[in-house]
Amino acid sequence: MSKSCPTNPSGPQPIALTPGEPAGVGPDITLFFMERALATQSLHPTIVFADKDLLKARAEKHKINIHFFSDDQAQSDPSLYSKGIVIHHIPLAQP
Repeated sequence: MSKSCPTNPSGPQPIALTPGEPAGVGPDITLFFMERALATQSLHPTIVFADKDLLKARAEKHKINIHFFSDDQAQSDPSLYSKGIVIHHIPLAQP
């Protein structure tokens, strides 16, 4: 039995997803996965822990039309998990 999410007591807890090395293919694979899962409505609530600007730039590069929401927005409106990518923004380190 899965635990319920504190912000959505009737629903499952979100899965945390990290795309890995920002310079690698992980961010691209994350976007392709999320795009497919959202299109087929087969996505368990997921929070992506990544730099939102990096993911937006990669989505633009690959012409992936997808909405991005912050995890704070999703806490207020759990339906956003099925409408786009929910991101917990972790900025890339600057050299």
